[in-house]
Amino acid sequence: MSKFACFIVVTFAATSALSQNLQCPDIAKTLKEYSIDSSSSSFLNSVFTQHCQQDGSRKSTGGSVGLDAVVKAIPIKFTGGYNNNEEAFTNFCKSYSSFTAATSSSDAYKETISSKALETIAECQRLQAGGVIITHQLSNAESLSFYLRNSVTQTFELQGVQATGPVRCSGMIGGMPRQFDMTINSKITKTQSFACVRTGTLKADKTGNDFAESVVTILTNQGNYSVFWPKDQRQSSDMASAIDTRITVLQGELNKTNAALKPNIDARPIPIYQCPVGTGGWNPGGQWGSYGCQGQISTSSTCINIEYPNSQPRACTAIGSIRPY
Repeated sequence: MSKFACFIVVTFAATSALSQNLQCPDIAKTLKEYSIDSSSSSFLNSVFTQHCQQDGSRKSTGGSVGLDAVVKAIPIKFTGGYNNNEEAFTNFCKSYSSFTAATSSSDAYKETISSKALETIAECQRLQAGGVIITHQLSNAESLSFYLRNSVTQTFELQGVQATGPVRCSGMIGGMPRQFDMTINSKITKTQSFACVRTGTLKADKTGNDFAESVVTILTNQGNYSVFWPKDQRQSSDMASAIDTRITVLQGELNKTNAALKPNIDARPIPIYQCPVGTGGWNPGGQWGSYGCQGQISTSSTCINIEYPNSQPRACTAIGSIRPY
């Protein structure tokens, strides 16, 4: 009896260690694949909707699987100090309730993407808790890959791959290429990987491709794993190249303009004055005169009235400055 009990303990420890080594997609990294920041309102609004009431109280939930990954992605200014995940979400709901606001249509779609990403992470965590793993990696608008790893304690079977939209998935089983669709059925003895390709449609103006929104779901005997693949609009390589060429030309013209303006920008300003009119009450007599104070604009701060043999220096008024061309 003691030997049997010892065997149970060892098996449990091995299973626990394996579970800890399995890694679900990181939420922050997953969001960045779609140009979404984990501190953005798009993500935080989706977390708030899923876990909080509008008055800032916490929704009752049926378990804590996957909550640790969500808490780590939330900025600490909203969770504050906490001893466990439940306390962290309680703090978040209270602090973030005053920040929720209406969003634009583009932000609303990012919120949908964030919400679907949270669901995918939760599905991964549930599978991991059972000792199996499914992860994915988004390469670009056209390519999505999956990785599956078996459990050491129970059977793990792939029972189909369902994809919406113009998506085709394929991989290798037993060294032979196979289509991974609803007809696929395979026992995962160690690991299995496959890739999906999404086909775009040419835009009406022929400047690039539109990729329709898609969902790829892996069906297994241990539970399903779904990935939301957002719609995407991409420019053609020719269009992108033409835009890059124009930007390069404009940058060159801007550099020339800046070089031409630099002497004027760097030049020191020259003070400008306006001189007074007439003799200002000075009325000498003489054989001839030269009156230099006639209200003119000058770079000199003084002007001189001369009536031989006497002279009258007068101060001019500063009115500004100019930069030389």
